[in-house]
Amino acid sequence: RSGRRRRLAATMAEFDELAQERAALEALLEGAGVDLQALQLRAQADSDSEDEEDELQRIEVGGVAWSLYVVPDDGEVQGTLFASQVWNAARYIAEYLVGHSAVVHGKTTLEVGAACALPSLVALHLGAAFSLITDYPDDKILQAIQRTLEENAEHLDGLEQRAKVTGHKWGEDVEELLQQQEGGFDVALAAEDLWLHDEHENLAASLAAAVKPGGIAIISYTHHIPGLEAQDDAFFTTTADRFEVIEEVQKDFPKMWNSDAMQ
Repeated sequence: RSGRRRRLAATMAEFDELAQERAALEALLEGAGVDLQALQLRAQADSDSEDEEDELQRIEVGGVAWSLYVVPDDGEVQGTLFASQVWNAARYIAEYLVGHSAVVHGKTTLEVGAACALPSLVALHLGAAFSLITDYPDDKILQAIQRTLEENAEHLDGLEQRAKVTGHKWGEDVEELLQQQEGGFDVALAAEDLWLHDEHENLAASLAAAVKPGGIAIISYTHHIPGLEAQDDAFFTTTADRFEVIEEVQKDFPKMWNSDAMQ
């Protein structure tokens, strides 16, 4: 006990010394005419600006420098549902659309699991008639997507009439989605979704119910987990009675995980 009291006394003495040093510094600054309150507010503003820069990622696709808000992994949103960075699969779909603009020009698009929504931004820039951008119904994620749209408005003519952000949990009723586009969507966009093997059926159900007859789904994915490549690819077996694979493309990207392989 006596040892604890000595340690506590020493800690309190150090605290008192720091408090005295702070008081002396504040007196010195006030004597020099420095507004301490304004200085503290500026420090907080600088901190907020740094935090925002951490959330904002910039990437060039199709000759446009896009600003993309991501959701930092703070542990509060189920690991942010993987919306904390710009995934290679999203970039690949965006670049694919640049080279095949007729796929989306004048068409309606639906993006599922959008995260940063880069594919939808590019689709809108290339002349999509309307884009519904969806992700898991969590406010942080949906607000980040909305901020991304607003941040890039200069590249997206008529944005307010041509795009909407809403929550959608795969496998649930798509009636709310179809209220935005009666009869279904021409094109669905899905980036980096297939490594969630337990969600394959739910994802397939949402796509099949929301894409119009004769419509297409552009799906890009990476093999993230060694040894589970077959489980990733099994999605196409799940959807065989609802979708026909009409084109398959492979491309190399810098690895985000140790064994990524782009499809």
